[in-house]
Amino acid sequence: MGWENLDLVLDAFETDPAPSSLPAGTMSAISNVDFYTGHARSLGNFVAQRAMTQAPVAMQGYSDDSSAYVGLFGTLMQAWTPADILADIAPASGLTGATYWDTTNFGKWCVVTNDTVGQLPHAISATQTGTGGKLAPLPGWPATWECTLISKHRNVLWAADTIESGVAYPNRVRWSTSAPTDALPSSWTPLPSNDAGQNDLEIASSRIVDLCAVGDIMFMGGPGGVWAARWVGGAYVYTFSQINSTQGPRELRCMASMGDSAVMLTPNDIIVFDEALQKSIATGRILKLIATIFKAELMYVSTTRQLIIAYSTQNETGLQHSLIWDRDSNTWGKRDFTNTPFSTIGPIVPPVVQPPLTWGTTPYTWANDVRPWNKSYRQERIYAGANGTAIFTAGNAAYNWFLERSNMPAPNGDDIRVRSMELDAEAPEGSAVRMRMGSSNFAGESPSWGPIKTYIVGVNKLRHDDLQQGKYFSYQLAGEGSIRITSLRLYYNIRNIRP
Repeated sequence: MGWENLDLVLDAFETDPAPSSLPAGTMSAISNVDFYTGHARSLGNFVAQRAMTQAPVAMQGYSDDSSAYVGLFGTLMQAWTPADILADIAPASGLTGATYWDTTNFGKWCVVTNDTVGQLPHAISATQTGTGGKLAPLPGWPATWECTLISKHRNVLWAADTIESGVAYPNRVRWSTSAPTDALPSSWTPLPSNDAGQNDLEIASSRIVDLCAVGDIMFMGGPGGVWAARWVGGAYVYTFSQINSTQGPRELRCMASMGDSAVMLTPNDIIVFDEALQKSIATGRILKLIATIFKAELMYVSTTRQLIIAYSTQNETGLQHSLIWDRDSNTWGKRDFTNTPFSTIGPIVPPVVQPPLTWGTTPYTWANDVRPWNKSYRQERIYAGANGTAIFTAGNAAYNWFLERSNMPAPNGDDIRVRSMELDAEAPEGSAVRMRMGSSNFAGESPSWGPIKTYIVGVNKLRHDDLQQGKYFSYQLAGEGSIRITSLRLYYNIRNIRP
């Protein structure tokens, strides 16, 4: 009897079920790997973009037709400019540094608020930032009001969890009058002659902790559940409905828009939802990890259609890990930030100096416009460093990666001999891949591991020979260079039958 081949596509990661019950291509442990396009790939290193003077608790990208800025808010209020400097945008008075900030961009404006009693929402435009301007109180916002949440929907601003004339309204939402293009709203006071408004949600002994806009709907969430405000225009402006009374986002920045739906991290689940449907994407997977989360932030990257859940566990400083959900393949990856923990994350437009176009004698076309942006703004993953030393962005350098599958049952439940495993992968020449195999006779039994061997791409064939025998098979793959694994091939036959 000859050796049999078992071809595996490594395409997912699960932690909740026992490894012996997982599908053959599902990993039981990974680090710095995602499954974009349905194949395991290592994640690029992080590149420091510039030194910072603080570890921000919030950051916000905002831009006009020519320049993009990143607002960084914490103990300081700064903007990262296209000239690669940190500009102070703090006003002379009326706003101080805080450990809590909420931010939004409103056209070319960056709008911020904090939870410091007596301080009002402020705003600054990209134009003002470029000319040395400072944050200024939000126009039309009454001097006796405060809010801890600020967000945008269509051409209006929303505020929530307000204090008005000294009275707290933790379950109140307000929306401004509609604003013309590139301008801020002029008023927040509802009148028969404008479209501003307010509503008090029926949240018993609770508060609103996050806002999220999806199409014509503004979602509001807190421990008491999730509400939807649908824009209808006219005298009513918005109609309100409660879509969930049992689960809401666990904290600020734990609800995000995915374009056609929203997603939220609750204390014990991850839910994708709209007005009509709610679906857990953590059922049967990732639930054990969610139970260990102490603090978290969500970020949806539309260019890759991936949800990033950055988190820390108890007693960790900064966001040291992340779960990565690939929307198209419904698979999970995991990334560690233990060497470079982050304080906040967000997708922003990277600031790039826009040099003048030299017309010369060549007729102008978009194709020969050599300016970096060329009017097509590119969204990238940007992370702010927790230790206050740098802003980091995902780069292309190699990053250490690790994959493990333990207790994979033998085909047909047989007692088998595995002779070798062979890796089909795309990786740079000279990069190292470490491989080893193990086996066990009972589900849940720790594998008996063979030796670890290192193979060099372009020098060695990625084939690891090591005879293992048992009913359950285990293997580990690790490396220091970038890699995309297309398949893993196992050579085996039934034990006690000669090959």
